[in-house]
Amino acid sequence: MQALRAQHHAPMSIPHKRQRVSGYRDLIVFQKAVSLVVASYSVARSLPADERFELGKQLRRACTSIPLNIAEGSGRMSKPDYARFLAIARGSLSEVEACCVLIEALDYAPAKRIDTAMSLADEVGRMLTVMLRRPTECARLTRPYPPILLSPISYLLSPIS
Repeated sequence: MQALRAQHHAPMSIPHKRQRVSGYRDLIVFQKAVSLVVASYSVARSLPADERFELGKQLRRACTSIPLNIAEGSGRMSKPDYARFLAIARGSLSEVEACCVLIEALDYAPAKRIDTAMSLADEVGRMLTVMLRRPTECARLTRPYPPILLSPISYLLSPIS
């Protein structure tokens, strides 16, 4: 049984269930998000020169935002903050997917590069969705801002709770 388990986990550096994840770099979702950045940059480099600074810039910024928000969220001291940053990463992921759809529709990049990026995006998206749905891993999203009825001044003057 142990040989089968070791063989199953050999290709990836997945921490065993009993080991604690010591930081964001140990998270598989972070590692996959970094791979998505590499694949997205490859797609952006293959864009025509006039699109590298428009659509390419948008793609690069969106894909870079994903691992950065995962890292920042994991450094927060509360589960609602962590969940909020994971949700932001999920939104950036949707932006990456939309950029890839546009690039494919405009036939700006090789299909193989786009397929690689979309496959990684799908994988990262599924991981983020699971992380956001698990209350033991990440608390449910809470409203981080004051109710709309409060004016910005009254919010700043209200006591900290």
